[in-house]
Amino acid sequence: MSDGPFQGRVAKIFVFIGFSALNSYNNTTLEDFDDPNHRWSSEHSNPCCLTTPFHRYRVYSVLNCLPSREAVNRPGWTKLRAKGIRVKTNKETIQLLKSFGELNSQKANDWSGDFKLPKGIEEFYEVYGPVDLSIPAHGNAYYFPSLKKLREFQNGYSFNPVANELITDWSQDWIAVGYQGGDPFIFSKKNGNILWALHGAGKWKPVDLFPNIDCMIACLAWIGKVVSEKGDCYMDDDCNIKPESIKLVRDKFVEILGKGADVQNILEVLEWC
Repeated sequence: MSDGPFQGRVAKIFVFIGFSALNSYNNTTLEDFDDPNHRWSSEHSNPCCLTTPFHRYRVYSVLNCLPSREAVNRPGWTKLRAKGIRVKTNKETIQLLKSFGELNSQKANDWSGDFKLPKGIEEFYEVYGPVDLSIPAHGNAYYFPSLKKLREFQNGYSFNPVANELITDWSQDWIAVGYQGGDPFIFSKKNGNILWALHGAGKWKPVDLFPNIDCMIACLAWIGKVVSEKGDCYMDDDCNIKPESIKLVRDKFVEILGKGADVQNILEVLEWC
């Protein structure tokens, strides 16, 4: 039986309701959730600062988990994408982030850069609002500066403050939004993807890691949850991540990113392997 005028009107009504509900959900901000009493922040003034309680594991994790040059250069690294809907405001993620430090909704006028703040980053600070936030990880913590400090955070990546000049091999498409031990998480102004790069390699060669900034923070928050809740028990006596801890994170990543994402490659970059 072919669709008649009635069926067409019903379909349009359901489409309208669906988009209205999604728009309402997407516009949720931090004010919609309870503000925690437990707040703290860390001072990280430069990309090479190693001040987390987990830094003693860094050497071991680099030697055992950092992907080889061959792995980084294989085609899959440049084509990491997640299928499904873009992750927007996620109550679970926000509650997790609140347990790690201070969150405060921040407006675009806190940005002091010489170009317009990309929409994806503007929404990230308005919705999640990290204020010098450190998320526990295997090794150095994942660190995200406040929006007021984001321009200064580019020093050493896109800008050399000593020579007062741009760093030529850093693309003008990239904005460093966070790091782990100096290795930056990079926002692409062109498509909103999150890239990752190894610092100190002589030349920046970032690879695609997450399809957007929302997926990035949701995934990193989950690693922080496992590390903070299990303490050192997420590792064995040799500081290797236990298989059950790896599975906890892998399963959550698949839930967040979709079954089409190359989750194993992402876990290798994050040294969660």
